[in-house]
Amino acid sequence: MGRLGEYKKNAISIYKLNTAKGQDLFSENSNEPFRYTKQLESFYEQITTILGKVAELPEYQFLTEKDYLKIFLRSIPVEDQEQMHNKYIEESLLNGEEIAGNGILGFLTSYSSKKMFTSHKTSSLLKGVSYRFSKADALTLNVFEKMWKRKCFPNPLPVVVDKKEINNRIIKIYNEDLEPLHYRDLFKRFFDKTNEKSLSNYYLLNYRNTKDGMVLNDFDFVPLFRYRFDSTIIIKNVTDAGYKKGDVFEKDKDERIDNVFDFERIVVRYLFNNALVKIKENNYITKYFEEIKPEYIPGGDMMWQLILKYQKAFYDYIYKSKSNAITAAMFDDMMFYSILSNIQHDEIKTRCEYNNIVKTKINIWFSIYYLFNNIKEKETIMASNVTDLLTKMKTVAKGDSDIETPAEFAFGAGQLASYLIDRSVASNKTYAMLEPYLQKSKSGQLQDAIAQTIAVYKHDISVYKGNFEMLSAQVLTYEENVDMKPLLKYFLAGCFSQCTIYTKKEDTNNNN
Repeated sequence: MGRLGEYKKNAISIYKLNTAKGQDLFSENSNEPFRYTKQLESFYEQITTILGKVAELPEYQFLTEKDYLKIFLRSIPVEDQEQMHNKYIEESLLNGEEIAGNGILGFLTSYSSKKMFTSHKTSSLLKGVSYRFSKADALTLNVFEKMWKRKCFPNPLPVVVDKKEINNRIIKIYNEDLEPLHYRDLFKRFFDKTNEKSLSNYYLLNYRNTKDGMVLNDFDFVPLFRYRFDSTIIIKNVTDAGYKKGDVFEKDKDERIDNVFDFERIVVRYLFNNALVKIKENNYITKYFEEIKPEYIPGGDMMWQLILKYQKAFYDYIYKSKSNAITAAMFDDMMFYSILSNIQHDEIKTRCEYNNIVKTKINIWFSIYYLFNNIKEKETIMASNVTDLLTKMKTVAKGDSDIETPAEFAFGAGQLASYLIDRSVASNKTYAMLEPYLQKSKSGQLQDAIAQTIAVYKHDISVYKGNFEMLSAQVLTYEENVDMKPLLKYFLAGCFSQCTIYTKKEDTNNNN
């Protein structure tokens, strides 16, 4: 009841501001009496009884100290009550001296004279202030701020300015559910219902509420948002990722990507170890602007630094359709270090090639590389290269063909590295054993490293001598001394694809 008493005091002060002196807060002419004086006086005479009845309502019991109680009188039109309330609010919104009815607004603005480098240098200053707001604009922003804090909007928030029918359609879809829709669900429904592929010319506002107040993460104009890709993208399982259930090997199915949110759900989730886009059960969380602590990220500091480096690029690529936000060089860099984070932390179980997380990342790397390399023809994508290279290595291992290209050399070297790591008898083998090979900048250096490892494990290489001898002879005698950095993807694909050196045994035993 303490808060109800405060309400009575404040209500009287709002509607009856020193009426003895003829002052009225809401009268256009202060000499005229207030239009609804009798209704208000009657209300104030009974306010204690009215508020006592309100306090008995079951709904009142759910209010907290942060909630507000609004009472509307039936005897006064709601429109008039809203107008009066807005005029009251307007009196406290603007800060400092008003010039021509315009003033300074504290909502997401700062005009500290002590921070001269943060002030606008290109605008015309009026008494040291670059921009002032009208009371009408201030009231609109005040309502927006309240709805923002109460999470009434999707985040990020699309604001279509010119096309009112599109804006109205989005609002209608958003209001269809009692629970607020996430941005991706809102746009999915919009595009599914309209059968559109894109949305043009709107503003996108990304924000978050913190203990220190609201933070504006990003506000940008989106000329064209592409929801669907030109054609369906298939992430092919070229590395034969899968799991054994009992004695049966179940190969993972190819992944299908139809729109940018499929891309986010599959590619970004796997690439950043379920840390930047986190999906657990039905909980879908993105952290493009959130603080992410490295101790909670699979992959440690390397993955954390990778997220810091590329999180904004992925946000721009997905939510603003900035196709140039991610280049082929960037994609190669992030894929390599994402896999390297697994190599540094994962243990080897049975054979080197069986790491399914790395296999999935390699599938992604080879399947969607063309998106960032300006390659338009799907026939030229690298996913088919892995299958072709594996087939070629089988013929090389049989002595039916020779290694002819740098990509074939790198893939074959990866096959040998995988097989040689399997020869180790260490009880707690890790994929960090691959790092010495990955650090070689030239193919000649990689050949030397492989030759040294063969010398260490030569006592254990007699079982599959034919395949091993043929493949190693081709790899170690490859004459062209090439840079390994652009070939690392092929080397890793060779490491984690089916090792051709085991082909004879697996053909005999029919064991995948």
